[in-house]
Amino acid sequence: MSYSYLGVLYGRNPLRACATALLYSFSTLLDVLVQLNLHLSFLNWQPTANTTMYRMQHSAAFWWIILFNALPCLFLLCLPQQKLMAGLNYWLLAGAVVFIINLFAWAVFPMATWAIVCLSLFQLHRHNEQLLQHS
Repeated sequence: MSYSYLGVLYGRNPLRACATALLYSFSTLLDVLVQLNLHLSFLNWQPTANTTMYRMQHSAAFWWIILFNALPCLFLLCLPQQKLMAGLNYWLLAGAVVFIINLFAWAVFPMATWAIVCLSLFQLHRHNEQLLQHS
């Protein structure tokens, strides 16, 4: 039976599994918070009109960005461990292609998840291999 990375990690160390899920969903949660603040105004703050965040928040692609940023966490939660690294590598490639096609128009804010995954990919691969060996 194949299990997801977060499922196996939760069975061994629930705190680390929750921290990993939070790390990989942080950018998505921040995007949703900014969008909710636009409509509900629970924070006394709005991005100014000449910023990247304002343009991204008011673009038609905003929900696609949120979905794109949520994919790594969903991969960790749903993909079997054997397919996890391939899924994340394809996601990183797609993120780089989208970033290049848009000619850096969205700047770095929506690519925060991409940077998190890119910087932690080696450690995640090593830990995934350890979990696979001990399962």
